[in-house]
Amino acid sequence: MEERKLCPFKKTVDRETNGFTGKQTMHERFEVCAGSRCMAYSKGKCQRLKMMEQPMERRR
Repeated sequence: MEERKLCPFKKTVDRETNGFTGKQTMHERFEVCAGSRCMAYSKGKCQRLKMMEQPMERRR
């Protein structure tokens, strides 16, 4: 089975409410990377992650 990469920029938040107690539970999850369908994906790498890895001085 192939493992899929998770994208830190595609995050979903699920809220569940317990009908008995009325408490809400929030779950934050990362979605699966869209790969070549993503606008930030080029030459087999995520450009967003590449930008995050660079020091702030190089971004300018």
